[in-house]
Amino acid sequence: MVQDIAGMNCSSYSQSNRIISLRELSRLTDIQHATLSELSNHKRENINFYHIEKIAEALGIHDIREIIDLIDK
Repeated sequence: MVQDIAGMNCSSYSQSNRIISLRELSRLTDIQHATLSELSNHKRENINFYHIEKIAEALGIHDIREIIDLIDK
């Protein structure tokens, strides 16, 4: 289960010293803005692994532990 998407708990994320909005991230990932907004506002408890892959790819992240924290339940 995903507890947090680091950097997305605000409405923007720094990518290579530039700020990227959720709208831009939506455009880059083809994930609906509403979905990203719900994730950033902790209104979703689960996230599709495909979305994690797309977000990491769009942000140039090679280790997903940079953007998520996994917790045991």
